[in-house]
Amino acid sequence: MMNVKEFIKAIQKHPKMFVHEVRTDYIEYMISGFICGNSIHKGADNIDHHFRCYFDKFLVAWIRKNVDRKYEQQHFSWSQILKDVIYDETEAVELFFHLCDKFFEEYEKRCMQSESEEQEAADEWGLRWRNLCQHELAHANPTSFKYDLERAFGNGREEHDEWWSSRVARYLYERELASCKSETDRWRALRAKVNGWLHSDSYIDWKEDTYICGVYGWNVELTALRLPFPQQFRTDTEYDDWLYYVTALVLFGCISNDSWDRHTKEKDRSVDDWVECYVEHGYFPMSSAQWIAELRELRWLSWESWQKEGHVDTAPDYIIAMNERYLVYDAIIDRLECEAAGSEVVCINKYGENVVVWYFARATDSLFVVQVSDYK
Repeated sequence: MMNVKEFIKAIQKHPKMFVHEVRTDYIEYMISGFICGNSIHKGADNIDHHFRCYFDKFLVAWIRKNVDRKYEQQHFSWSQILKDVIYDETEAVELFFHLCDKFFEEYEKRCMQSESEEQEAADEWGLRWRNLCQHELAHANPTSFKYDLERAFGNGREEHDEWWSSRVARYLYERELASCKSETDRWRALRAKVNGWLHSDSYIDWKEDTYICGVYGWNVELTALRLPFPQQFRTDTEYDDWLYYVTALVLFGCISNDSWDRHTKEKDRSVDDWVECYVEHGYFPMSSAQWIAELRELRWLSWESWQKEGHVDTAPDYIIAMNERYLVYDAIIDRLECEAAGSEVVCINKYGENVVVWYFARATDSLFVVQVSDYK
């Protein structure tokens, strides 16, 4: 099966066979889809992974060395990065192919490292693995991460069992909004708290969200964030409360300013009405590789839907914007694949119409949370 280096060479040789107009953004869409397809069909190799994760960083380093030493990366997309410094499209395309040659040369040199370097890398991985095991022992409950989530959120099926929404809402009402006397006060207080959480390094390391064409509904909406673990949880209750806080941060962290204003004015709309995240299909442990494969498969199904139906009677500007959102989605999954490799992952619910799917991935020193919805 062709790898990404060979695919880029094929585009360079006969570009009009792949894109109707030779532009860097169109080429990027093709390459991104190619790598995604290889991943889904288990044909991707190390060079595909390396290009996906590191080419933008390689490009930024080249720009700082050769064009603008103070350049700051503003985009996930390498075509957008090129456009920041190269204004002529033909020149940008030529430079891309030239830098790809340089990138793959460096990659091949790194692959030829000596046996001693390989052993050092293996020793480093072994150390990381031991640290991971020690962390798991320090934070694990009697059974597993799945047990932790079940204890925190319940399953919503047993008699007298509270729904996830009730538990998260109760946490907010009792722990974060206890002094508020009305729903208006609660929305105002929650808005201030969420803004503080989002801008505090002690609460959140990274957050990104986007949406792409729907598979079961109108749009697939994805939110991903990473939070550092507190040093220790003294009790299960502390651990549960932290999971409620994390969930609330995902749920409320993407609300726009207009929506905040609207909720504040709607006196009958309570905070707990927003927390509609039921455990409908159960908890499903999986490997980090399975997790990433699921997200890539969803992306592939979405892209097929977008190609078949999304362009019909659609404004050109919206088509360009949607194509760019696919690049953001790819960048989010690439980051998760690189930084959360080897994590213990639990999925809550399964994909379908009007279902929210959650992924909790416990890494060495942090928790990754991804929420995916596809509503009609």
